[in-house]
Amino acid sequence: MVFILSDICNFNYVFTWFVIKKSKKISNKITNIFNWIIKRSITRLAFFSSFTFLILTYLETSMVNASTSLIPDLNTFVFYFFFYIVGWILFKSKGLLNSFMKYDWQFVAFAVFLIITQGLLIQYSGMELKPNSNSAILISFNSIIVWLFIFGITGLFIRYGSKHSKRMRYISDSSYWVYLIHLPLTAIIPAFIWEFPLPALVKFIIVLSLTTLICFATYHYLVRNTFIGKFLNGKKYPKKIKETPVANKELS
Repeated sequence: MVFILSDICNFNYVFTWFVIKKSKKISNKITNIFNWIIKRSITRLAFFSSFTFLILTYLETSMVNASTSLIPDLNTFVFYFFFYIVGWILFKSKGLLNSFMKYDWQFVAFAVFLIITQGLLIQYSGMELKPNSNSAILISFNSIIVWLFIFGITGLFIRYGSKHSKRMRYISDSSYWVYLIHLPLTAIIPAFIWEFPLPALVKFIIVLSLTTLICFATYHYLVRNTFIGKFLNGKKYPKKIKETPVANKELS
């Protein structure tokens, strides 16, 4: 009996070692392939656009609606999980982010051009297209547009926003909390003012202003230097940003 238990333990040890070793090799292989794609602007645009096209085709829609239910929507999860995985892998290769600056302006300009073209097709082509219809044409447009904006806007921020700024650093630190809390506020605040005899633009400005104020006030006093901030961001931040910039070695 002792020998049998010993053999089982040895097998488990060897099996665990084998899985860990193979997982590391597979992970490194995936990272190397990913890095090769990321370094090439047109290749990465074609690759990720094609993958997104396949996902939207499988989901039979050209546009995945934002879920407003407390119960997760499968289509929404599948679609956004792909972007999460890309970001997760890219986190291991942050040194390649500088490659996003190549064609950044061109990508953004082309995305805007495609959006205008897509809108004209929907309105005037006579093809009876709807924004969220299961159309290969619209799926193609949206698959390309989303990655043009991702690579282009990211490249622009790296190009023009990499210098230290106390204000931008603070906004960056608060972004996760603002992301979590802003959506319910944009539903609650309009519910209180929708009957007010005010123009829509004025109501929009009120909702935008109050949402922004509440998001940053709650972050500053209730989150930034508290256990909530540590839970969300991994550590507590001082309420005041230091003057000395932190060198961004990984992007240089």
